[in-house]
Amino acid sequence: MTDEATSAGSVDRITMLATKLERESRATRYLLVICTAANLAVMAFSMKVVYEWVPPIMLAHFMEHMDEIIMTQRAIEQRVSARGGKINAPAVAPEP
Repeated sequence: MTDEATSAGSVDRITMLATKLERESRATRYLLVICTAANLAVMAFSMKVVYEWVPPIMLAHFMEHMDEIIMTQRAIEQRVSARGGKINAPAVAPEP
């Protein structure tokens, strides 16, 4: 009789532990899903911000080097004119 009582108690304890483990694993899965969704949202927001700021950064970079660009263009014009040729400037589209 003691063996049966001990056996029934063990089964009840195992059932209780299995239920507790199931609840904890469910909570862990929910937490994992929430953290993954938050991580994806942060990454998407970061990419959005980067793509919004890339054109102004590129313009600022080229504006910093505008003197070098002008000097290079003038040097090219002088070399071409020294050879007696002409520079055919490409048509520039009007800015919006």
